[in-house]
Amino acid sequence: MNLQRIVKALYIAGAVCAGGLMIAIFIAAFCEIGTSLLIFFHRIPVRELMSTPESEAITVALKGIEYLFLAPMSFLVYRSLAIYVADMANGGHNPAAKCAVTEAKSLVTSLMIAVVATDLVGKVLSPDGLAQRRPIYELILIVVLSGYYLMLHYIGKSER
Repeated sequence: MNLQRIVKALYIAGAVCAGGLMIAIFIAAFCEIGTSLLIFFHRIPVRELMSTPESEAITVALKGIEYLFLAPMSFLVYRSLAIYVADMANGGHNPAAKCAVTEAKSLVTSLMIAVVATDLVGKVLSPDGLAQRRPIYELILIVVLSGYYLMLHYIGKSER
């Protein structure tokens, strides 16, 4: 009985922390997107001297979009692990807890693919463009993460 109280208290504290982190990252994302709009409409000066306002606005907006994709990750990971740990504290008889962890892995992997793809678009639109080698590595990372996502998808189907 005492272990269940501790698990419940930790669950609530962790949910508050993960939720707070998620809200903070969402706020940062909307600030970046708002900044990009202000740059685009020439309300604030461009940060880089060699850049046009439109190019700078796109770069800042893409950074905000990356934050939008990153924001829910902490809560997704926390929630699935908290359910799994609570199930293990109660004897570990619920197969849905393990399935929830696999689903969270799939969601986080798809969000990571979106973050890397957004960063790749930013690199392609940068003044250096495809002259760098980093876009190739990011494409390889997208392919690897996609394979991992497909594997998790089939594992999730077999667990249900």
